[in-house]
Order: sequence, then C-alpha cells, then structure tokens
Amino acid sequence: MVGQQALTKIESIVVARYGPLVLPTPLNAMPIGDYQEFMPKFTGVEEGTAEEHLESFYNYADNLDINEKDV
Repeated sequence: MVGQQALTKIESIVVARYGPLVLPTPLNAMPIGDYQEFMPKFTGVEEGTAEEHLESFYNYADNLDINEKDV
C-alpha cells in the first residue's frame, strides 16, 4: 500500500465484516418454461416443516433435471 499503513488484524476483520456483500454471478441460465408456476413455495402458514419443504423442492428440481449448483 503506497502512502497508507497496513491494516492491523482487527481492522481487517472489521473491514471484512462491514464490507459490501458481493454475490457471485450465476454461471448457468435458469430453465425456460412455466416451471416457476408449479414450484413449491414455503410461506410458513401451511402445515409442514421447513425440512419437508426443502425435500419437496429438491424433488421438484430433480424432476426438472437441474444439475447445476448455481441454478
């Protein structure tokens, strides 16, 4: 760093903690079609747990043959 002091360990932790969130750009495109209309949605109102919802969501994604992790 030219003209600046190097950050101490605690300063670098604070900077990393309060820095902006940078999400990676998806590498694969979402499937085309009306799949979102039938995708299971979790509202927390119906009976069932979040784990049951995730299981049904994963089963739905498997039926669409979505293999990419970032989709």
